[in-house]
Amino acid sequence: MRVIRIIVDGREYVLPADQDVAGIMTRITDQVRAGGGFVELVDAPGRTLTVLVSPGMSLAIEVRASEEALRASDLREDPVEPSWFDPFDIT
Repeated sequence: MRVIRIIVDGREYVLPADQDVAGIMTRITDQVRAGGGFVELVDAPGRTLTVLVSPGMSLAIEVRASEEALRASDLREDPVEPSWFDPFDIT
């Protein structure tokens, strides 16, 4: 399972795990190139999230494994080799 967060001008939203992140990024990019506009991020029963995007605004999308998935990966027999990025917090 994954966790998807989008941060728009400092405000954080958690999106459902089944969202098409590439599609969201394409829709956002298209609206920014057009000078700005609304982008619907979530359209689910009981929840709709639409944001206004425009050139020059701050927007970030983070996709990461959920804590449960990370714990399950710790149980693997073949651990991942450490990366030289490990000492740095690059989030």
